[in-house]
Amino acid sequence: MNTKMRSVRLILIGMMAILAFACNFLAQVPSFLEQKSEMGEESSQTPSTTSLPVRAPSEQEEPTAVGDQQGKPKPIPPEGSMALIRQWASEAVASSAYSAENWAAFQATGEPNTAECGDHGSAWAAAESNTSQWIVLYYPQPVYAVEVNIYQTYNPDQVVSVDLIDLQGNFVNVYTAEPRKVETCPFILSIPTASSGVLAQGVRININQSVLRLGWNEIDAVEIVGAPGEGTPTRPILP
Repeated sequence: MNTKMRSVRLILIGMMAILAFACNFLAQVPSFLEQKSEMGEESSQTPSTTSLPVRAPSEQEEPTAVGDQQGKPKPIPPEGSMALIRQWASEAVASSAYSAENWAAFQATGEPNTAECGDHGSAWAAAESNTSQWIVLYYPQPVYAVEVNIYQTYNPDQVVSVDLIDLQGNFVNVYTAEPRKVETCPFILSIPTASSGVLAQGVRININQSVLRLGWNEIDAVEIVGAPGEGTPTRPILP
């Protein structure tokens, strides 16, 4: 009897231990589930990839404006962008001429046709040999002028100023000098004009024969070199 009671007692103690363990386990389940839920939320908030920082542009990366400071394009086409053309004058008018035929203003139009230095009627000469005079020449095609070449065939070089004539009839000075005696004759005075930026319809040449008093400074032809432009020219008002 005593042996049976002892066995029953041991069974009861074992069952109570199992029950206590089960209760303790069940008590910890909510805490475990709560921790797992929090971990899941943190995991869902964490991005799967790491974003790289955005680099701010440096001063050198800022866009730069193209053109001059006013944002206006330069009037002269860039070198090499257009073929240059060479032209001889098609019209001419002068402050005076030695006669209506020989040494007249129109003698300075066209290609050079005075083969040698001398007082030849195939070049323009003013009415008098010791005064200040001018000649204006016009060309078939307006050009962004880069050079003017003045062919002088008698008593060069008494040219004191050269102006380009723009399409509005304005005079733009591109050359100023004092009269000088040049031993070479015929003589070509070449004047670079690209920096002027003028779309030119013509050229005005001023001579001063009163300083050196060498005699008539005669001009056979005047060439203009430049890139073709467009526009309708207005003739200047001449004195």
